[in-house]
Amino acid sequence: MKILFLADGRSIHIRRWIDVFSKRGHQVSLISLEPAENINCETFFIPSKIKGGFLKYLLAVPQIKIITERINPDLISAHFISNYGWIGARLNKKPLVVTSWGSDILISARKSFLHKKRAEFVLRKADLVTSDSNYLTSEITKLKVPENKILTYPMGVSAEFLCTSKKPITSSKEVFTVISIRQLEPLYNLSLLIEAIPHCLNKTNRKIEFLIGGEGSQKDFLIRLAEKLKIADKVKFLRKLSEVELLHHLQNSDIYVSTSLSDSTSVSLLEAMACELIPIITDIPGNREWIRDGENGFLVPVDKPEILAERITEVVQNYEKYQNWTEKNLNLVKKKANLEENLKKIEQRFIDLVENKK
Repeated sequence: MKILFLADGRSIHIRRWIDVFSKRGHQVSLISLEPAENINCETFFIPSKIKGGFLKYLLAVPQIKIITERINPDLISAHFISNYGWIGARLNKKPLVVTSWGSDILISARKSFLHKKRAEFVLRKADLVTSDSNYLTSEITKLKVPENKILTYPMGVSAEFLCTSKKPITSSKEVFTVISIRQLEPLYNLSLLIEAIPHCLNKTNRKIEFLIGGEGSQKDFLIRLAEKLKIADKVKFLRKLSEVELLHHLQNSDIYVSTSLSDSTSVSLLEAMACELIPIITDIPGNREWIRDGENGFLVPVDKPEILAERITEVVQNYEKYQNWTEKNLNLVKKKANLEENLKKIEQRFIDLVENKK
């Protein structure tokens, strides 16, 4: 099967999809408006003179149509409804599968009447819509999409995260490591974690280090906030991590924190669960599908740093007490969020669509 991906080639999630479908014997191509290197397939980069915004995708459609006709794919897989999904819908080539990444429906489609109509147009044109959470699926159905047109599977965790060695449980641990690996953008609300750190340090004498991985527009603001709160020496900004670096840091950390204001299924949460970290994350619908407060992690308000601090110090001071959560979470990820297994199920729907087209 010849599959054409329309997506941001910089994304690790797209690279993983491409790798899996290529390994399974499919002929894969990618068209991206964002430059990326070392992608395991035939790649077409469409440069734009416009830095951002919807207009750059609009202007790219004619050139993408020409490339698509030359490739003549059996199926188009477009990722992110509001940009590449829209491009896919304008190509008028079937079958078209569009994959929602969460914020395209949960945030972008809610910005205005026109944003909503654009999402509805793309979803109407699609032959199949893939979603990574039940919450996201329920929101997609509100945009006039029948449930039988939606396939719900989390993007999932790649094999290397599921094959890590079990962490030793020890009461003599000297330093606890708290890690966050979300982008440094307003959506991910990292100021909540920064503001929680002084409360943590006041609540316990145990040594805690805080690692923040990722890049984004708020990096300088967050560094200044840490300096203002006089905890700059307690938090380390790691920059954007490679997959190898990410795995290394997760394997060597103890508590995973996500302060996001909105999520569908967060792959970084699943990766942390697979690496047996204790999750402390914000109490939002997408997170509740994976974490039950006090049963396999903690859910905290999006605007109460003192409560986040209470949960972090509770785990630090009673680390062994919560270790039964780690095996429970690892098994949950293995059962529901194995990337390759989930993509095999999506692959079968791709095959069905192509065969029904003939």
